[in-house]
Amino acid sequence: PSRASLFTVGAVNVLPGWSRLMTDPSLKLAGRSVVHVPLPDAEGREAILPKSSRSMPLAQDVDLHQIAAATHNFTGAELARLCQEAGLMALRHDVATRCICASHFEAALKNLASTLGSCPA
Repeated sequence: PSRASLFTVGAVNVLPGWSRLMTDPSLKLAGRSVVHVPLPDAEGREAILPKSSRSMPLAQDVDLHQIAAATHNFTGAELARLCQEAGLMALRHDVATRCICASHFEAALKNLASTLGSCPA
């Protein structure tokens, strides 16, 4: 393709409290723009969670509405990671498991909360 048809999209997460000076200066060159994408609200998290868990066999006790309410300030990527971690928790508990239970999500949430809490605020 010609250079005129080349379009590149990139993403950089800047956490609150981190110096914006840490951002690579090449990201701020002329012709590049910065778009702020806010964190998803409860409704957004409720829309993200089914997509992040669609290939996972969820038990009847899993309430995605309740998980969305408990994940205030989570990004979409962190919600996807939460679902993956819940799946891993289920497998660690029983490698022959057929479903992921609410208790796996609770354990994953505690595990991620301690990891995410270590970021500078």
